[in-house]
Amino acid sequence: MTTMNKRNLYVLLWAFFALIAVSCSDEPAVPGQQGENGSGGTVPTSREGYADPAGVFIVNGGNPGVCAGSLTYIAPDGTVETDVFRKVNGSDLGRSPRALYLCGDKIYILCDDEPETAGTLFICDAKTLQLQKVFKNSDLKYDAPDNVTDTYGTGLRNPMNLAVIDERNVYVVDIEGMFRIDPTKVTTPEDPYNMTLLEGSYSFGNQTSSQQTIETITSGKSLVVSGDRLYAAIGGFWSDPGIVEFVKGEDKARHTLTYDTKYRDAAGIAPEDDGKLFGVTFTRSKKKNCEVHVFNVSGEGLVHESSKVIKGMADPGLGANLAGFAKTGGMLYFHGQTSTIKRCDLGSNKTTDYIDVTQDVKYDEQNTIEMSCNVVVDPTTNRMYVATSKDNWEGRESPQNLLVYDCSGDTPKLLQNLYNQTYNVNGIYPMSQFHRQ
Repeated sequence: MTTMNKRNLYVLLWAFFALIAVSCSDEPAVPGQQGENGSGGTVPTSREGYADPAGVFIVNGGNPGVCAGSLTYIAPDGTVETDVFRKVNGSDLGRSPRALYLCGDKIYILCDDEPETAGTLFICDAKTLQLQKVFKNSDLKYDAPDNVTDTYGTGLRNPMNLAVIDERNVYVVDIEGMFRIDPTKVTTPEDPYNMTLLEGSYSFGNQTSSQQTIETITSGKSLVVSGDRLYAAIGGFWSDPGIVEFVKGEDKARHTLTYDTKYRDAAGIAPEDDGKLFGVTFTRSKKKNCEVHVFNVSGEGLVHESSKVIKGMADPGLGANLAGFAKTGGMLYFHGQTSTIKRCDLGSNKTTDYIDVTQDVKYDEQNTIEMSCNVVVDPTTNRMYVATSKDNWEGRESPQNLLVYDCSGDTPKLLQNLYNQTYNVNGIYPMSQFHRQ
């Protein structure tokens, strides 16, 4: 698989009683109650070292022929540490690291490791980042559906995003669908499967052929974990837009909700209060607007409560694994693959130009800027993280910036401008999102 041409083509509590409530109750969990930004499942057992909720990880995709993929870490005091994984472990990550997740006492790192090198799924100690276990792509096997080509059954083809409920339920969105991986399983020749392709996360291509292809309907653009449940957006070519719910240990979707709209492409979902999810959809044929949605997932089932069109385009880009927007309080931030970050007040429905990145980054006279990934806002600090580059052509070195803004007021304030300490950013992870604050 081609790793990149400009961008990769394809492309979260902290209370003992809450954990007991999840494990002893059959009631559906409520998004946002198990952890900010939708984190849930097993609570982080460490708040020290790299698991500190005030730290931030940046997942760098790297660039073949220029630099390997890596992790950059911003410590709570603002100190920047580059190439963290290599410094701790003495080895590289796999090709094109894609996503990171903190769960329990472990940090999970997903890589698009094709052709195969160091590994696809890395499991590290959350405090020290010391590597505990790694799975190469050829180590991951599943029972493929009938009537598909014989190329299926081993490995991930184009992994996009990662979420973890507990150490036996690691979820990966791939170009084929949603996989559930059990890293603790001891495989044997008689039982070689350590991952499951979940029913309700994929469709079949080439349906007139006896050798069909497997095509995902599940978006990799943000996943929300709440207790023992995982939520993802669906939509695009193979499915009507909507959301899907998976439950820990189950091999198929528990609930699927679709709805009718002309904005059919998923920009992502995010947790709301009171058992709700917030979502955004868009369409590339209507570049001036997108549509925001509220879903109620607090009961047994999924309910599409409301939707409205807002001004501005929240297209996350083809290779994105982050949502095409960041939401904190009643404010929505997005850039739609342009150098202007917009802010929409969801109460008044007013969208304004909030940050012109070209005022803080200058690459050349033309000042062409690529937005390396979508904006991320840490709601506990109101800090916004913006990754840029001059370009992202494969095999060619390009200057890179990571901008950190205080967006607590109507006028943003630039706090940090990190130059060439990141590269081809695929994800930005304030660790607070994995902890209940």
